[in-house]
Amino acid sequence: MKCQDVKKMLSAYSDGESPAEKKTLIELHVRACESCQKVIEENRVLWDLLGVLPAAKTTPFFYARLQSKIREEERARRIPWTERLLIPASALAIAVLGFWLGTIAGGNGDTPTQQTAAQNSVASTSYLDTFNSVPSASFGDVYFAMAGQE
Repeated sequence: MKCQDVKKMLSAYSDGESPAEKKTLIELHVRACESCQKVIEENRVLWDLLGVLPAAKTTPFFYARLQSKIREEERARRIPWTERLLIPASALAIAVLGFWLGTIAGGNGDTPTQQTAAQNSVASTSYLDTFNSVPSASFGDVYFAMAGQE
Protein backbone atom coordinates (compact mmCIF):
# COMPACT_ATOMS: atom_id res chain seq x y z
CA MET A 1 0.00 0.00 0.00
CA LYS A 2 1.06 3.57 -0.59
CA CYS A 3 1.75 5.93 2.29
CA GLN A 4 -0.97 8.34 1.22
CA ASP A 5 -3.60 5.59 1.24
CA VAL A 6 -2.46 4.28 4.63
CA LYS A 7 -2.36 7.75 6.22
CA LYS A 8 -6.01 8.24 5.29
CA MET A 9 -6.87 5.08 7.25
CA LEU A 10 -4.58 5.57 10.27
CA SER A 11 -7.14 7.43 12.37
CA ALA A 12 -9.66 4.60 12.04
CA TYR A 13 -6.85 2.11 12.67
CA SER A 14 -5.79 3.93 15.86
CA ASP A 15 -9.41 3.90 17.07
CA GLY A 16 -9.73 0.16 16.36
CA GLU A 17 -12.37 0.75 13.68
CA SER A 18 -10.52 -0.75 10.69
CA PRO A 19 -11.85 -3.95 9.12
CA ALA A 20 -9.65 -7.03 9.65
CA GLU A 21 -8.35 -7.23 6.05
CA LYS A 22 -7.38 -3.53 6.05
CA LYS A 23 -5.88 -3.81 9.54
CA THR A 24 -3.34 -6.44 8.45
CA LEU A 25 -2.37 -4.40 5.36
CA ILE A 26 -1.92 -1.28 7.49
CA GLU A 27 0.16 -3.16 10.07
CA LEU A 28 2.43 -4.57 7.35
CA HIS A 29 2.96 -1.09 5.92
CA VAL A 30 3.50 0.58 9.31
CA ARG A 31 6.26 -1.90 10.24
CA ALA A 32 8.30 -0.71 7.25
CA CYS A 33 7.34 3.00 7.20
CA GLU A 34 8.75 5.43 9.77
CA SER A 35 6.49 8.25 8.62
CA CYS A 36 3.34 6.26 9.32
CA GLN A 37 4.76 5.05 12.66
CA LYS A 38 5.22 8.70 13.62
CA VAL A 39 1.61 9.52 12.71
CA ILE A 40 0.33 6.64 14.84
CA GLU A 41 2.44 7.79 17.77
CA GLU A 42 1.15 11.37 17.40
CA ASN A 43 -2.43 10.05 17.41
CA ARG A 44 -1.75 8.06 20.59
CA VAL A 45 -0.27 11.10 22.35
CA LEU A 46 -3.25 13.22 21.28
CA TRP A 47 -5.78 10.70 22.58
CA ASP A 48 -3.85 10.36 25.84
CA LEU A 49 -3.98 14.15 26.31
CA LEU A 50 -7.68 14.24 25.51
CA GLY A 51 -8.31 11.42 27.98
CA VAL A 52 -6.88 13.55 30.80
CA LEU A 53 -9.41 16.34 30.20
CA PRO A 54 -12.62 16.18 32.23
CA ALA A 55 -15.81 15.38 30.37
CA ALA A 56 -17.82 18.42 29.36
CA LYS A 57 -21.02 18.94 31.33
CA THR A 58 -24.05 19.62 29.20
CA THR A 59 -27.57 20.70 29.98
CA PRO A 60 -30.41 18.23 29.43
CA PHE A 61 -31.50 19.73 26.08
CA PHE A 62 -28.06 20.56 24.72
CA TYR A 63 -28.15 18.08 21.82
CA ALA A 64 -31.71 19.05 20.86
CA ARG A 65 -30.72 22.74 20.71
CA LEU A 66 -27.56 21.86 18.80
CA GLN A 67 -29.55 19.93 16.19
CA SER A 68 -32.02 22.80 15.94
CA LYS A 69 -29.23 25.32 15.29
CA ILE A 70 -27.68 23.05 12.67
CA ARG A 71 -31.03 22.81 10.84
CA GLU A 72 -31.42 26.62 10.99
CA GLU A 73 -27.97 27.06 9.43
CA GLU A 74 -28.81 24.58 6.69
CA ARG A 75 -32.08 26.43 5.93
CA ALA A 76 -30.24 29.76 5.83
CA ARG A 77 -27.79 28.38 3.24
CA ARG A 78 -30.47 27.04 0.93
CA ILE A 79 -31.46 29.16 -2.04
CA PRO A 80 -35.24 29.63 -2.30
CA TRP A 81 -36.87 27.92 -5.26
CA THR A 82 -37.92 31.30 -6.68
CA GLU A 83 -34.29 32.39 -6.93
CA ARG A 84 -33.22 29.04 -8.37
CA LEU A 85 -35.78 29.42 -11.18
CA LEU A 86 -35.14 33.11 -11.82
CA ILE A 87 -31.94 32.69 -13.85
CA PRO A 88 -33.17 29.90 -16.19
CA ALA A 89 -36.52 31.65 -16.66
CA SER A 90 -34.76 34.91 -17.52
CA ALA A 91 -32.52 33.15 -20.02
CA LEU A 92 -35.52 31.50 -21.67
CA ALA A 93 -37.41 34.82 -21.85
CA ILE A 94 -34.41 36.51 -23.47
CA ALA A 95 -34.07 33.70 -26.01
CA VAL A 96 -37.77 33.82 -26.92
CA LEU A 97 -37.69 37.62 -27.16
CA GLY A 98 -34.59 37.47 -29.39
CA PHE A 99 -36.21 34.89 -31.66
CA TRP A 100 -39.40 36.93 -31.88
CA LEU A 101 -37.56 40.18 -32.62
CA GLY A 102 -35.43 38.41 -35.21
CA THR A 103 -38.54 37.13 -36.95
CA ILE A 104 -40.10 40.59 -37.00
CA ALA A 105 -36.92 42.31 -38.20
CA GLY A 106 -36.24 39.64 -40.80
CA GLY A 107 -39.61 39.96 -42.52
CA ASN A 108 -40.98 36.76 -44.01
CA GLY A 109 -37.63 35.01 -44.01
CA ASP A 110 -36.69 35.70 -47.66
CA THR A 111 -33.08 36.65 -48.07
CA PRO A 112 -32.11 39.51 -50.38
CA THR A 113 -30.38 37.07 -52.75
CA GLN A 114 -33.61 35.09 -53.16
CA GLN A 115 -35.55 38.26 -53.94
CA THR A 116 -32.86 39.44 -56.35
CA ALA A 117 -32.82 36.10 -58.17
CA ALA A 118 -36.59 36.18 -58.57
CA GLN A 119 -36.51 39.76 -59.82
CA ASN A 120 -33.67 38.95 -62.24
CA SER A 121 -35.65 36.03 -63.66
CA VAL A 122 -38.64 38.26 -64.38
CA ALA A 123 -36.44 41.02 -65.82
CA SER A 124 -34.57 38.66 -68.14
CA THR A 125 -37.74 37.23 -69.68
CA SER A 126 -39.22 40.68 -70.27
CA TYR A 127 -35.93 41.78 -71.77
CA LEU A 128 -36.02 38.91 -74.25
CA ASP A 129 -39.40 40.07 -75.54
CA THR A 130 -37.71 43.03 -77.14
CA PHE A 131 -35.91 40.64 -79.50
CA ASN A 132 -39.11 39.15 -80.97
CA SER A 133 -38.88 41.16 -84.14
CA VAL A 134 -35.20 41.06 -84.87
CA PRO A 135 -33.74 41.59 -88.31
CA SER A 136 -32.04 38.60 -89.88
CA ALA A 137 -28.29 38.31 -89.43
CA SER A 138 -28.38 40.58 -86.36
CA PHE A 139 -27.01 39.76 -82.96
CA GLY A 140 -30.54 39.00 -81.73
CA ASP A 141 -31.12 36.58 -84.60
CA VAL A 142 -27.80 34.83 -83.83
CA TYR A 143 -28.63 34.68 -80.12
CA PHE A 144 -32.06 33.14 -80.70
CA ALA A 145 -30.58 30.69 -83.16
CA MET A 146 -28.00 29.56 -80.61
CA ALA A 147 -30.54 29.41 -77.78
CA GLY A 148 -32.96 27.46 -79.94
CA GLN A 149 -35.75 30.00 -79.44
CA GLU A 150 -36.73 30.69 -82.99
